[in-house]
Amino acid sequence: MFRACKGTPNENAFRTLMAGCVLTIPILLSIDPALRFYEQHIAPKPWVVATVEIVPVAGAARPAVLYGVDAKSLVSGRWKAWVEPKYGDVFVRGCRGSGPGNYSPTQTEKRLWKWGDWLGRDCALPPRPFRLCVSYSLETPRGAREDFGPYCSEEWSDK
Repeated sequence: MFRACKGTPNENAFRTLMAGCVLTIPILLSIDPALRFYEQHIAPKPWVVATVEIVPVAGAARPAVLYGVDAKSLVSGRWKAWVEPKYGDVFVRGCRGSGPGNYSPTQTEKRLWKWGDWLGRDCALPPRPFRLCVSYSLETPRGAREDFGPYCSEEWSDK
């Protein structure tokens, strides 16, 4: 079906080398888009899961925040955190903070944060009951983007 003219071993090797080079270039150029497509549409989601817990501090006016992020892969982006006071049966967004963040599967420890440090700014303690929430706008190293959250704490009130 396909036959090449007989030649010397060097001519045959050169033809094989040229065919390999021609096929290698499209393969190398398609790896990154294929991986980005996988991350965006096929890879398990969410890429991160956060836990937020309000912890009372003895003798302090404001509680602390026990916060942890479990990342399934290496991602970076922005976090947004906010306080949600409850009015009647509805939670309303109150004081907000945001900042950059890098997350990886090796960072699995929860950390205790001071009230203002967790929000990234100093906010007054809202009337109780309230809860704390966080969400993420993330990007993988190959450029796939996705938003995750919100992840909220349990309602904290005077019990």
